[in-house]
Amino acid sequence: MKGLLTLLSLFSAISLFAQVGINTDSPRAGSAIDINGSMKSTNVLLPANLPAVSITERESFVYLVQDQNTDAIELLDLSASGTGGISSILTYQLQNVNGDWVLDFDTKINSTNYALVILSAWFNEDLEGDNPAPPVARTKEIGGTWHLEADYSAVASDNNGTWNITCVVYPKTYAKIYPLQVVNMQGGTTAVGTPIITY
Repeated sequence: MKGLLTLLSLFSAISLFAQVGINTDSPRAGSAIDINGSMKSTNVLLPANLPAVSITERESFVYLVQDQNTDAIELLDLSASGTGGISSILTYQLQNVNGDWVLDFDTKINSTNYALVILSAWFNEDLEGDNPAPPVARTKEIGGTWHLEADYSAVASDNNGTWNITCVVYPKTYAKIYPLQVVNMQGGTTAVGTPIITY
């Protein structure tokens, strides 16, 4: 018991009268512990009386970034002008197209560094034809940039119209990129893939 009391006294003295540095010769004042390097934790202990999260906070995200010059952690304000986001949503309004056909529109978005996904596409003119068909809007990589294509394959428009194509763009560094998955359908209509995402 005496040894335990001595050990507790030693820890109390360290926490009350000194700063502790790990992998640093000059721990900063005011810091109970100063770590120069990486930290890994298997468990994070949180207090039982954490403040409630407001509705506004639930509908938004807080992004923290590290300043590479000062190593300071800063808040990234995505609403501020000139700042980038984790992803971007943009709408292309392609006016006066040839009927309803967009063969190729070069967005000039770098396809090596960014992914482009179509969220929605609609055309503003009435279409003529006997076979109703959904619109076809797709992205394709050509020459290092993303291109858009849009068309109604089985019907046509008598007038030149306008396509509104809404896309989301995000850096590929935020996504895990898997290699091309080649599947031989063996002339059939069904197949089973190999699971690659197991978590």
